[in-house]
Amino acid sequence: MDQKILENLYVTGTYSKLLEEIKKLSYKDPTSKLSDIEKAICLSYHSRGLIRLGKIADAEKTLQEFNNKLNECSNNFSLSSLIYYTSVLNLLNLQGNIEKSLKIGLEIESLINIEKNVFSENEEIFSFWSAFLYYLIGMAYYYQFKHDLANQYLKISLNVNKNNLYIKGKSLYLISYIKIEKGEFFKGDFSFEESLNIFREINNRQGQAWAILWQGQFLLQKGNLKSAKNMFLEALNLFSSIKEPQGFHITNSLIGSLYFHQGDIDSAEKLLEKSFDSLVEIADPQMLTYCVIPLLLLYAETGQRLKATNCIDLYQNKCEKSSSSRIEINRLIAKAIYLKSSTRLIDKGEAQKIFLNLLNDPNRKVMNPYVHTDKSFTFFIIVSLIELSLEEFKISEDNLILEEVKQLIDNHIQKEGSKESLEFIELELIGAKFLIIEGKLGEALNIMEKTKEIAVNNDYHYLEDKINKEIEKIDREFKKTIDSTVKERIQRMQLEVYLQEAKKIQGII
Repeated sequence: MDQKILENLYVTGTYSKLLEEIKKLSYKDPTSKLSDIEKAICLSYHSRGLIRLGKIADAEKTLQEFNNKLNECSNNFSLSSLIYYTSVLNLLNLQGNIEKSLKIGLEIESLINIEKNVFSENEEIFSFWSAFLYYLIGMAYYYQFKHDLANQYLKISLNVNKNNLYIKGKSLYLISYIKIEKGEFFKGDFSFEESLNIFREINNRQGQAWAILWQGQFLLQKGNLKSAKNMFLEALNLFSSIKEPQGFHITNSLIGSLYFHQGDIDSAEKLLEKSFDSLVEIADPQMLTYCVIPLLLLYAETGQRLKATNCIDLYQNKCEKSSSSRIEINRLIAKAIYLKSSTRLIDKGEAQKIFLNLLNDPNRKVMNPYVHTDKSFTFFIIVSLIELSLEEFKISEDNLILEEVKQLIDNHIQKEGSKESLEFIELELIGAKFLIIEGKLGEALNIMEKTKEIAVNNDYHYLEDKINKEIEKIDREFKKTIDSTVKERIQRMQLEVYLQEAKKIQGII
């Protein structure tokens, strides 16, 4: 058995051919002449190949067949045990069972430190698989928002790694991703480019596809829809070429999100629903997040409550066994979006509580801002809370509600922006809504027309439609008399001033 052949087939995305080669080796046969190390290597590539083809249940079954290896952990730890456990950790991370993954991973690390002399005769193999182990531990810590520990183990992986280029590229890639979340990515760091160069060097189309996909997400968040779509299509072609369903469906989810922002609701719905159904079958809660949140936003916009209910129920069920902090936050976001779109006040109140808790969550600041919506994570929460507050104010006319809105804007809307960004348009729409309540319908209409022009020029057709609906509301309001007492209360609060100050902080006026 030649591990290099199996590694090359896996790295280049030739997964079906990989499984054929493993089948020829008959590593499960009791009469097999393969060594324990060779059998463990076959098992690793077998399970990972199945995962890449979306056959996660089959991969789990394959690993369970070797469950007796678990008993070796305390009595007879060997190099084959290390290789076996990397397969287990890889699956656990994918399933979101992070607590179990870390428990096993740290136990294996301690055994490695105790049994170092055992591996001296197989230093090359040990370097290869221990690098994989430390990478998986780093990834598990990343899923728990423990960036410093994640970085620590990823750097250990790089230090012990002498010949595993694929894992080196993956480690550098995750390090760069952590830097993005910590706001340090552009401080002279070239880990992302280095990882992409490694993926190209070893013809790892899967790694290239994911890197291109995240670049597309960044462009989508910045409102550069045309370039984002080109990136997504490039990633889609790469995923299609290696027949990897997870990446393929996630890319389609993002294309669906892009169609949604362009106002092509039918195309967006078809892509998002197809991706959601496919990812439910794969049973990966982390991957499901990429389509469930934009799909719930679409259902909320189009008033499809029954579909939204089925969607959230399936997603919550898939998240039940997860111990990933990231999946838990995404689960709460999905639930809040669903409740916010309800007609029941009690549901809207529950959504408000969830959004407020998320706003105070210490992990909020490091949530990837490009994955789920066209807004940053914090801005998305703030806009949701303001929209809920406006609905509440229309019913209660409670002065305190508007004070709380003012405080939200003062405390959280900040940093960069431009007059053509999606966030700028959202902020302008919020200002126009305040003006409508205040009775300044002419001023509100002027804002709407200006933002509509920006939306049209940048192909933000979804926002264009949203603005048109608000303009229709203004036309209706012109025919009504605004309660002067409400007008006076809002004028005293000087909401226009607060919005102007918020925009100045953002640097967009």
